[in-house]
Amino acid sequence: MLAGALACAATPADPVSWWAAYVRAVALPVLDAYLTHGVVLEPHLQNVLICLDSAGRPVEAIFRDLEGTKLVGHDLSELHPRVAEALTYDASRGWARVVYCLMVNHLTEIAATLALSDAALRELWTVAREILEEYGAATGWPLPLSDLLAGAPLPAKANLSVRWARGADRSAGYVPIANPFA
Repeated sequence: MLAGALACAATPADPVSWWAAYVRAVALPVLDAYLTHGVVLEPHLQNVLICLDSAGRPVEAIFRDLEGTKLVGHDLSELHPRVAEALTYDASRGWARVVYCLMVNHLTEIAATLALSDAALRELWTVAREILEEYGAATGWPLPLSDLLAGAPLPAKANLSVRWARGADRSAGYVPIANPFA
């Protein structure tokens, strides 16, 4: 849906405003799911459908393919231990997964598609920062969000090593990469 909308409109008439609406529609629900409810979504580009208004601006995100959704901080002791393990992450792994999927795998791609120059890209990330700062202020500045906005390196999943070892995706490690908020 997004690719079709962008292909029809080429670049939105006001990419900064479009981006702000996009970040609100995608990033805020993902962050709130994790920080408020302990739900780890995997908002890869292919897992998110964007609802557009009549002007072509994002108004809502629909998260699909919830197979990788996990829980953090939930008591699943009533379940068989293997089932509970399959449904959970510890807090640091859960946050790494959220940030990897949202920032590295998703928002950086959309920003790169919208930005026609390095200056435009910096402006998009400034707008994203402002939106996340508003969210942080409204939610009491959860530490993971504070660290993200302070420029902590982003986790990029080390897929190649997992594939070579024929390991489960869950066992993938992360390597630090530059944070656009740094």
